[in-house]
Amino acid sequence: MIGTTVKRQRTEEELAPLGIGELKLDSLYQDLAVHETVFYKKTEQQKVAVLKKFKNQQVKSQDVISQISGSDDCTTSNPLSVSAEQVESFAYLSKS
Repeated sequence: MIGTTVKRQRTEEELAPLGIGELKLDSLYQDLAVHETVFYKKTEQQKVAVLKKFKNQQVKSQDVISQISGSDDCTTSNPLSVSAEQVESFAYLSKS
């Protein structure tokens, strides 16, 4: 069951740059968007490169990290580890 959930989350994350699925790109990351038909016409190597670029993208706003962590020192916080309350306030990907 957990394996299925993790696979589904991974799939949803990979669909976000294509504009399909439950998760959508935040406006700060629209430069990573690829139209679905363009993506599926790419070779496997090109598809992997698109997804790798998306997954390796740096957080674009240090202000967001500071607000989540409550600290000005962004190097000591992990923006991927936040409480449920923080997730409601600050979402990099939002449900449609």
